Amino acid sequence: MDKVRDILGLCPQYNILFDHLTVREHLRLFATLKGHPSNDIDNEINRMVEDLMLTDKLDTLSSALSGGMKRKLSVGIALIANSKVVVLDEPTSGMDPAARRSTWEMLQRFRMDRTILFTTHFMDEADVLGDRIAIMGEGRVRCCGSPFFLKTRYGVGFHLILSKDMNSDSSRILQLVQKHIPHAQLESAISAECKVLLPHGSSSAFPALFEDIERNKSVLQIFSIGLSETSIEEVFMKIVEEDEPDEIVTVTNPQINHLPIAHDDTLQEIPSQFINVGPQSVFDIVILKNSGLQLFFQQFYALLLKRIINSLRNYLVLFSALLPFLFVIISLIIEQQIPKPGDSPSLLMSLDRYEESHVPYTYDRMSNTTVDFIRSYEKYLQQLPKAPNLIDLTENNTRPCQDGTSTNVTSYLACIGQRSLLDLSDRYHIGASVTMNSTQNVLNIIALFNNQPYHVPPLTLNTITNALLKQYSSPTMSNSTIYVTNHPLPRSLTEAISDFQSQQFFGFRMASSIVFGFGFLMAAYAVFLIKERISKAKHLQFLSGANGFTFWCSTFLWDLIYYILATVLIIFIWAIFYWAAGSVKEDLKVYLTSGRLGYTILLYILYGFSHIPMTYLISYLFQIPASGFAWITIINIITSQATLLAIVILAIPQLDLLDIANALEWVFLILFPNFCLGQGLNDIYQNSFLNELCEPLIPLCAFVPNPCCKGNCGSNCVSYTSNYLSWEKPGVGRFVVFMVIQSIICFAALFAIDYRLFSKLAYWIRHGFTNNQTYVEFGNNTISDLVPGADQLRTEEPGDDADVKAEVERLQSTSHFELIQTDVLVLNQVEKVYNGVFHAVDQISIGVKHGECFGLLGVNGAGKTTTFKMITGDETVDSGSIILDGINLKENMRRAQRCMGYCPQFDALIDLLTGEETLYMFARLRGVQEHLIYLIVEALIDLMNLRKHAKKPVYAYSGGNKRKLSAAVALIGDPSIIFLDEPTTGMDPKARRHFWNAIAQCRDHGKPIVLTSHSMEECEALCTRLAIMVNGKFKCLGSIQHLKSKFGAGYTLMAKLNVFDDNRVNGFYSIIRQQFPHSELKEAYEGFVHIHVNEPDLSLAALFRVIESYKQTYSIENYTVSQTTLEQVFLNFARSQLDPDELRRRLRGEASYLDKCFPCCSSR
Repeated sequence: MDKVRDILGLCPQYNILFDHLTVREHLRLFATLKGHPSNDIDNEINRMVEDLMLTDKLDTLSSALSGGMKRKLSVGIALIANSKVVVLDEPTSGMDPAARRSTWEMLQRFRMDRTILFTTHFMDEADVLGDRIAIMGEGRVRCCGSPFFLKTRYGVGFHLILSKDMNSDSSRILQLVQKHIPHAQLESAISAECKVLLPHGSSSAFPALFEDIERNKSVLQIFSIGLSETSIEEVFMKIVEEDEPDEIVTVTNPQINHLPIAHDDTLQEIPSQFINVGPQSVFDIVILKNSGLQLFFQQFYALLLKRIINSLRNYLVLFSALLPFLFVIISLIIEQQIPKPGDSPSLLMSLDRYEESHVPYTYDRMSNTTVDFIRSYEKYLQQLPKAPNLIDLTENNTRPCQDGTSTNVTSYLACIGQRSLLDLSDRYHIGASVTMNSTQNVLNIIALFNNQPYHVPPLTLNTITNALLKQYSSPTMSNSTIYVTNHPLPRSLTEAISDFQSQQFFGFRMASSIVFGFGFLMAAYAVFLIKERISKAKHLQFLSGANGFTFWCSTFLWDLIYYILATVLIIFIWAIFYWAAGSVKEDLKVYLTSGRLGYTILLYILYGFSHIPMTYLISYLFQIPASGFAWITIINIITSQATLLAIVILAIPQLDLLDIANALEWVFLILFPNFCLGQGLNDIYQNSFLNELCEPLIPLCAFVPNPCCKGNCGSNCVSYTSNYLSWEKPGVGRFVVFMVIQSIICFAALFAIDYRLFSKLAYWIRHGFTNNQTYVEFGNNTISDLVPGADQLRTEEPGDDADVKAEVERLQSTSHFELIQTDVLVLNQVEKVYNGVFHAVDQISIGVKHGECFGLLGVNGAGKTTTFKMITGDETVDSGSIILDGINLKENMRRAQRCMGYCPQFDALIDLLTGEETLYMFARLRGVQEHLIYLIVEALIDLMNLRKHAKKPVYAYSGGNKRKLSAAVALIGDPSIIFLDEPTTGMDPKARRHFWNAIAQCRDHGKPIVLTSHSMEECEALCTRLAIMVNGKFKCLGSIQHLKSKFGAGYTLMAKLNVFDDNRVNGFYSIIRQQFPHSELKEAYEGFVHIHVNEPDLSLAALFRVIESYKQTYSIENYTVSQTTLEQVFLNFARSQLDPDELRRRLRGEASYLDKCFPCCSSR
């Protein structure tokens, strides 16, 4: 296996790159891992980046590369070090056609001396790159062979495409074709285009057929002729459908030929075998919509239900809602273990309190009285529970500090101290020296004590008195003992107040734990909002009818309910601990009794009203939900714990920093709801405690000044109030007021953002004084009346296409009234400029008619996405006008948005909703009446072939099914026009065909569609007209056949020779080149000859006549002739598109220069 890995290269489906490694470092790493000689690695890297065309990116981090460049680097990693076997898993996924073609050319350069196995969803890619193609289904190979073999074996034949006049009779055209080829079939004949299917094996009749068509072009009113062969995708679909036949019934649409299409339109239809219209079509349902208050409450319900479902299925939010409750329980349990401040308890004096004790003593051994006393002394000490070590210094013992003779106790202790001061301090607490004054017959007792422990002096005296008691008591009283107890004096009220001010008790700890827990809950609210905003799900909801008021009110209502649930749990656990009569009963009484519960609830409610919208506002700072949750949690912890702790510490009287504490408190209460709740709860507790302490002292103020006497309290004053809503500390009035203000400001900011007030203000500041635009009513005025100075805005360039000019002229010369009757969408001289220098969209004009599918094509950076963003309201229009269904977007964007259906480039779906719930939500946002929603949702699910997945959450959908669901969202609610931005990205060919089928039905029912795509086959299947966009401008405009005929580069001839050698290949090519001098031999391999015939005014009849006449001479087994593909037309225009990286570089450079020269004019 190790040897296999040395020659194996792999490019996985998704880029596996290291963000902080450069291109050079990636290639060096994998070349080294593959065992390439170290002295040649640099040369190998240079060769590879030249082939990858990444030379200028050699030292660029992979994270800074575009998507196409990352795929190229992944392919380069697979190819480097001369890998002989290369596996590529969808190597061009996500690339635009130009980037994809560039990758194909690179792979074709590397195919020599290598075996390449690749997978792809692009059938044209398999056709271009594959020597052999295997089509798999359900884990088995369904067919395998060369592209030519598969097309011949499984193909349906040739597609003859005729561009004609709208009034031309298609039946006469079919009769002419069938005169030469009896088995020819009419595929479609709609508007200005006719498609005829010519079966395989009929190529011998083509010369006569094309001669006859060319002779009768004027009679049949035919403008151009096109011919295309069976595509690999059609082969794929035929094989897949044989294994998995569709269950959808195929019917024809009787209204398809009666659509009001203008004379210059062409309608491209998918081949009939791929169009399946169910018996119950969503387009046949008459949709009734709500309005007014009914619509408001329906949208509110839809958004509220979305939030509820997401919260209940999101375990993070559920867990975060319990955190405050759990933290309060933990805090209360800990609180019960902490001793409460109060009077010190009495203390029994006993030697047992010390770990180890030595008691030295001396006495007069000659006196019976002293001996009797010492025996009583010893007896008392030995009866103690923890008897000390008795040291009789009168005995002739040898021990440390005693040399075997009687020793003075003072000398002994001095010696012990010299040996170990620590030993003396810890072990020697009491002692005694007893002598007898014989003259006076008096017993002299000296009690010694260690002055380090506080309670040893009374303890040594107690020991002496107990010894005397035992010595002089009768036998019946000999067991009596004298106990000494220390009873501290109770604290004064002044001392209690001082203690409270210098230490923080229950109020601070409880407030701290509550706001700490709420910090997690508030952060959890932001996760879904960030995800919804970044995925554009929120924008899509706004496009479907939602507005800032319904969105934020529904979101806030459910989050407030969740928050109130957490608050109720806290009060509930307070009540449990209060009724359990534990040590925290008196503390909890502050919050639960005497009307203070109302103040506590008021703080909780206002905290929710202020902090929840503030969290919404902060969420705009973050792009990643997980990062947003972490950072908002950190912010909440800092603004709660750090602020509370700072104020509490600085407010300690002994620090003399009260002025700083008061100043900071004002800053914190203005900015942070966390501080308002925490400090408010602490102040309620403090105020209640001080009111209780000061109540008995207030009547004495006239006689004895004390800290509770306001105005006569001396230097140690305390603040308290009987009005808990007082503005002054420790009332909570200021917290209440500022939380109300915070709530109002945050909600106002949210509405301003969603109603784009800030961007409108910025736009007005930039353009208000130079672009005083006035709008006119629709009538007989032309569309140019909407654009001030429109006649000066557009300057025609020599390279402008005639069709593009004609479209501009049509829009400029047609009256408003006529235009809105025929065109659903009108873009007139629309322009978008970034930084004042970069024209992302450069004065484009187009009208999209009823029943038209308009394709907008262009490579990355051409301006397609910016155009879509301006239409959908995601970007402002710098100049020009956009009219949608008679509504000017600049005047009424919200109303216009409700008229459009939008399928964005990246799925804007909510992961935790099911597909069915998603459609229900958007149907309600569109205002569809409730009794119709079920029928519409069921019909859309069937239309998009999502029946098996309807009940699954969206996160479980494949990429293709997500695209289908996004398209269904765009179709729901009968929008006036539908926008599809690369709708089939990530779909396999069968899923694509199902999707095309659905969109074709929509188009055939008269619904206008605007489509962008990287799939040229998709455009050919769906689009009736398209424009190719380059550097922000339209370079061509028209039907597909019209563009092929106008901009195409000839035909492609592919022939298979039975006898394959150089003489026959060269001979056949020389014959073709002799008849058609502009022909070029592309390649010859394994019996196939590929020739490109790029002859001006090429006669298909002449080309087929030449091939048929030499068919026997050169042993031609089979051959195909196909017209230039739409992709080739696209690529011809795409070559002039500036690279996106170059655009960014120019943008940075020019913007920087302008900003330096004219800072006031910068549009950033």
